[in-house]
Amino acid sequence: MANFSTVVLGRFSWDVNSRELYRLDKNDEHYAKKCVLTPKQHQLLTCLIDAYPSTLKKEQIIEKVWGSKHISQESLPQLINRTRQSLEDGNKSILVNEPGIGYSLNFTPVVSDRTTKTAPCMPDNDDTSTSTQPMMESQLSNAPSVSIRHPLWCALLGCLFFGLILNLWKLTTAIYYQQDFLDVLNAKPYPEMTKGQDGIIHLTIDNHECTYYKTQLLLQCP
Repeated sequence: MANFSTVVLGRFSWDVNSRELYRLDKNDEHYAKKCVLTPKQHQLLTCLIDAYPSTLKKEQIIEKVWGSKHISQESLPQLINRTRQSLEDGNKSILVNEPGIGYSLNFTPVVSDRTTKTAPCMPDNDDTSTSTQPMMESQLSNAPSVSIRHPLWCALLGCLFFGLILNLWKLTTAIYYQQDFLDVLNAKPYPEMTKGQDGIIHLTIDNHECTYYKTQLLLQCP
């Protein structure tokens, strides 16, 4: 037993729970129009879908549509013909007659009945695009965003700026003392210098006997 909520019958989309058929072809001049099945037509299509993929015998169709009520032999053929006219089934490819057995229904199940119920029922105009655009803009406006004014971003930028200033200051200091460092590195030691105890150094500067106290960083010359 099949269980489909929405099916495609030729040029129409049909919600099995309703009696309304909706056209699928937007280029059809009758696109906006819909066809309403009679209660008997609805019962006929429903029982054929329930029997899918089996073929339903004529006696079974009569039992399901009319019940125990006595009907004429022409009632079922007339119902079949009226239903084919509603489905525009001129070549009898939807309501298929199985000679000597009965009838079966040729249809295509729809996975989601959202598209078949909304798209065919709506007129072919631009209202859909205009109504969708504000909704998309609203969703984008509600999306989370990252601001550069966030405290974490401010702290990170502050650290980067402080590091840049510190490196520039060290570079400037190194350039400023570069010549002094080269002078000390290339300086010649005093020729007359004697190291004593306790960090005392005796040396001669311009014919003067001087004493350098290394621990005190003190130079005395008489």
